[in-house]
Amino acid sequence: MAGVVNIITKKGIDGHFIDAKFGQDTYGKGDKKSLTFVGGTKSDKLTFDYALEYKKEDALLSGDRPFHDSVWDNPDPDANKEVNRSITVWAENTEYRNQYSKQFCNTDDNPHPSAIQHFVSRNGYGPSCGWDETGDKLLRNESETYSIYLNSEYALSESMSLFANGFYIQQDKKGRRNPFLWGHLDSIHGGNFWDPDIENKDGGYGAPVKYMWRVLSDDEYTDDGLGRIFNDESLSFNFGLRGEVAGFYYSVGYSHANYDFADRYLSHTVEGNKRLKGPKLGEVDGMAVYRPNYKLWFGGVTADSVSELMDWSTYDGNSFNDTITADLSGDLFELPAGPLQFSAYIELMREGTRATPDSRILNKQFVGLTGVVTDGERDRYAAAFEFLVPITQELSAEAAVRYDYYDDASQVGGAMTSQLGLTYKPTEQIVIRSAFGTTFRGPDMSSLYQGFSGNFGSSNDRITADACRTLINTQQAGGYNAQALAHTCATGDLDLTSNNISRLKADF
Repeated sequence: MAGVVNIITKKGIDGHFIDAKFGQDTYGKGDKKSLTFVGGTKSDKLTFDYALEYKKEDALLSGDRPFHDSVWDNPDPDANKEVNRSITVWAENTEYRNQYSKQFCNTDDNPHPSAIQHFVSRNGYGPSCGWDETGDKLLRNESETYSIYLNSEYALSESMSLFANGFYIQQDKKGRRNPFLWGHLDSIHGGNFWDPDIENKDGGYGAPVKYMWRVLSDDEYTDDGLGRIFNDESLSFNFGLRGEVAGFYYSVGYSHANYDFADRYLSHTVEGNKRLKGPKLGEVDGMAVYRPNYKLWFGGVTADSVSELMDWSTYDGNSFNDTITADLSGDLFELPAGPLQFSAYIELMREGTRATPDSRILNKQFVGLTGVVTDGERDRYAAAFEFLVPITQELSAEAAVRYDYYDDASQVGGAMTSQLGLTYKPTEQIVIRSAFGTTFRGPDMSSLYQGFSGNFGSSNDRITADACRTLINTQQAGGYNAQALAHTCATGDLDLTSNNISRLKADF
């Protein structure tokens, strides 16, 4: 959008200062602490400023607040104040929908650190297994931050100086995942499978299981109850030349910015589901027959045993930009109400983005989890002008125009935007502003440079089938991730011969 924003940071600090803080909330939770060093030095020609900071904030849970640590804190008198059905096997054609809670929910030979057996009368749920999950909700991540900021300026003459500044920030954050496990045991029939051991409404045994789900509390497999780890690093610096010539102010500079992130969390694996369901024992009414390991499903886990059902997945990425800028500002000429002021700006930028999920996410080795690869770079150019026109002592007009050009795969080219505004200041204390402007949405890099993505579906995809045939015949993926494409070819409904599928499995 057309317009100019100018941010001026503090500079010219003379001296050195230390600031230390510690805080804790009323309930003895949510500790916050920080240590900051700020300082600088200056002379006739040189200024140098710095800031170093360390910050630590403890995680904050709903359970740390007595007014919303339990479902009974719900002020709605008609709310369902009951323990959650955290671990569930939901069957059809049975007296109660929930099954196996009495046999496996926190029993003597199958303990669980939180779950209790309870009865839910509504909707025919019946004997259930779970705990009050209200206090498990995360209100604030645990975070630890290290940062450094440097700023310096050196005067070459009275009207010209060199400048440089930059910062680096590293953040380590931990949150709650409380993974939700979903037992897809027979995808052909919408998740339904036949359990021969459930007592049905007809007095016999055998009933379809429609759903299986369970919540895994982060407290079960971590020491601190925080099961999601997110790390990021930001680096930015710029340097250049600025000064005054013929009554106009100018600056020319180069800047670089870089951002990296890594996200790590526990997810339900397909192999864990296979281990859970056991071998197929036949079919009933077109449904596969299984005797799942319900003891494993209802039991508690530890950091060592969690691999029975789950594994750690990762997502990491990077973005950057390199920019050259130049600007010029000043007074053009005098008008009856004051000087006509202007500013001009040009920008040349190279930018890129990348986001890469764990290859097992793309290969659909986690239950219900998929992702997309993003990777690309582009050039962008921009130029802008802004004018401030005094009409009277109290009234002024602002006009701005900007042109952006995108040199990327979108081929959208360039776009012009403009803005026109009025400012009325009848007194020092009252300012009234109005503005009309145009804008446009530039090409979104994360959408523009999407690569191979995972998906779930059972339709016959001809494009993917053709890609599979190319992979089989030439060993070339043609823009796809070869291993992920091979997995899709081998497992998808793509009308490929069994001989071709066998070749794919052998090669990849």
